[in-house]
Amino acid sequence: MLEGKCGKVPCYNTVENWMKKLGLSAYENDSKPTDKKFAYIIDESIMVNREKLLLILGVPAEHPGRPLKHEDVTVVSMKSGGSFKGDDIKQEIEKSIKEIKAKPEYVISDQAHNLTNGISQSELLHHIDIIYCFYLNFVYIFVYCYTWPTNSISVV
Repeated sequence: MLEGKCGKVPCYNTVENWMKKLGLSAYENDSKPTDKKFAYIIDESIMVNREKLLLILGVPAEHPGRPLKHEDVTVVSMKSGGSFKGDDIKQEIEKSIKEIKAKPEYVISDQAHNLTNGISQSELLHHIDIIYCFYLNFVYIFVYCYTWPTNSISVV
């Protein structure tokens, strides 16, 4: 494409390494949400190999009157591990509060037992992510009410 006009083309491993460093730099240099009222969004990723990622994001606590944009969100904490119990979640929340020297107004998460347990232990106000609840209700209604004949439903 560039036909040698820009010098040697780096291999994909070099580009991947640059992108990882750029991502880490963006995370480390990201300003923390301490200058205004903020909330946490906490989630745990699906397992990749034997590791999960616990992610804490900072977002404005006041509704901005529009959907959140990328620039509204701040990465507060990322931690990888085999699993996270409620105590681990509580410790990460407390550690993040200590590091940024500010407490969130509330926390948003899904209804995973470890997340709800850790957030309740931290004594922060907890709002459940209702999108997942809507999804589960939609699946229930679609599967049980519209696709299966009523005489074939059995409780296992």
